[in-house]
Amino acid sequence: MTTRFRQTLDRGLRLLDDELARLPEGARIDGFVPGLVEAVRKLPEPTREALLAQGKLALRAARAPSAEETTRIEAQLSEALGGPVTVDLSVDEGLLAGLELDAATAVVRNHLRADLDRIKAEVTQDD
Repeated sequence: MTTRFRQTLDRGLRLLDDELARLPEGARIDGFVPGLVEAVRKLPEPTREALLAQGKLALRAARAPSAEETTRIEAQLSEALGGPVTVDLSVDEGLLAGLELDAATAVVRNHLRADLDRIKAEVTQDD
C-alpha cells in the first residue's frame, strides 16, 4: 500500500470520527444493543454459562447510557444468557459508537471502532 493511500485512509477515519460526534446520543448505543445480544446468544453454551455465573458483566459503552437504556441492556442480556445478569458500565469514547462486553471467558465487540479497525487491517494486510 502506498504511503499516500495510507494517509488518505487515516484522514478518512479521522473525518468519520468527527462526523460521529454529530449523531444523536441515542444512536451511539441503541443501534448496537441487538448485535451485541445476538453475538452473546451465539457464544458456545459453556461460555454463556460462565457469563451467567459471573452475574455482573463488565460493559464498555461509547457514552454513558441512561438508567432506562441500562435496564434494557441488562434485560436483553439476561434473556440471551437464560438468567439474571447486571452490567458494570464504563464509558470508552474511543469505541465511537457501540458496546463491548469484556469477561474472562469472552470479549464481545459490537462497536464502530472495532469495525473500522477490521476494515483498516484488511486494507493494509498486504503491506
